[in-house]
Amino acid sequence: MRGILQLVLEYLAKWAIRKHNMELIVVSGKAGIDLVREGIYVVLSEKYQVRRNVKPVWWDLSIPLNILGYVDKRRGVLAWLDVIFKSWFVLVFGPKNPSILVLSAESEREETAKYWYKILKPDYLVIANYTEKSPVVEFLLNRTKIQGRVVYNPEDIEVKQRRTFAYGTNKSAKLKMRETKEAVTYSYKDYKLKVEKYFLPPYTKNIVGSILSTALYKGMGFEDSVNGLLKFDLRNKILSQISENIGK
Repeated sequence: MRGILQLVLEYLAKWAIRKHNMELIVVSGKAGIDLVREGIYVVLSEKYQVRRNVKPVWWDLSIPLNILGYVDKRRGVLAWLDVIFKSWFVLVFGPKNPSILVLSAESEREETAKYWYKILKPDYLVIANYTEKSPVVEFLLNRTKIQGRVVYNPEDIEVKQRRTFAYGTNKSAKLKMRETKEAVTYSYKDYKLKVEKYFLPPYTKNIVGSILSTALYKGMGFEDSVNGLLKFDLRNKILSQISENIGK
């Protein structure tokens, strides 16, 4: 039963991506990818029609359910049949609805990574805080070799794709980051953004870098990207995640 459900949802999800001409931005890596997803969503929403997975993915079916626009939860047999029928009906008779979909996707299970690999072909793969190997990142990098774009920090991972946007302190970075005791400065061409460390906990500097880099690579101007970033309350998002995880 579960194997059949996986196959059906995979088929419907790929159909939805084609029908709606979805542009997929997939965020993967380790710590903070849900914050990166939320930040990209807030910034890109200034200019584009964007949606995203609201909660962290927690099982293999999270990805197809979010693509199809359903609540990510377990269901009984009748409820799953209802999801399948309604998805089929909308895909056959509903109008096209082009949009950008921002997904955070991370799992230590290779089986889950392989399943997502069958569904996802990211237009943009954003690799954030890549501190240890991830099967999801490895599989999706293969998916982006020909047409996809990769946003990454060269200090975390080596990427051989032709279409990349690097951020960090590396000389090859397009968005350069310079850190002092008081602040982190992000530089792009003739533009600079200085963020005091009071507003930027130490482990989030790469989060801001990946958010800005994605917006710039997507075609937004630096000033528009920063204005969007100012609407993203990073500190409160971090506190919210901490409170949600208390007792888990």
